[in-house]
Amino acid sequence: MRKIYLLDPIDELRQIHCHADRLFKEVFEPFHMEGGLLKGTEEGLVTKTTKPFVDIVEKGDKFIIKADLPGVDKKGIKVDVKEGMLDITAERKDEKEEKENGYIRKERYYSKYYRSINLPTGVFPEKTEATFKDGVLELKLPKVEKIEDSKRIEVK
Repeated sequence: MRKIYLLDPIDELRQIHCHADRLFKEVFEPFHMEGGLLKGTEEGLVTKTTKPFVDIVEKGDKFIIKADLPGVDKKGIKVDVKEGMLDITAERKDEKEEKENGYIRKERYYSKYYRSINLPTGVFPEKTEATFKDGVLELKLPKVEKIEDSKRIEVK
């Protein structure tokens, strides 16, 4: 007696998807690390770039942007506004050394944060206020006063 096998097209597609996922992970996994691309530095060390978590809130006459930058020193933060984009760049460097029972353990950490945000229309980027406290960067972008949508022009 012959056995009858039924093919499930959905199951076949699921298997193809799993094979494709595994292939991409094998090829591209060495270049990714926790959401950021690995990049070599001048010293040949490996660094990681991550996106900070950002909250954007509209309050009254301004937009408030808060970015989480844990472990970053205020001196390592750069905020640039150009062509309607707000770029936040920050670097975190840390070095630890432990001496115990004749052993020395020394580690260096380096990570980079980068986030680019489209600025809403109707803001004054030149008047942006930036403060940094407890690992949170807060930017206050004032809005432009409301401009009338239409204006009647007298024809002479």
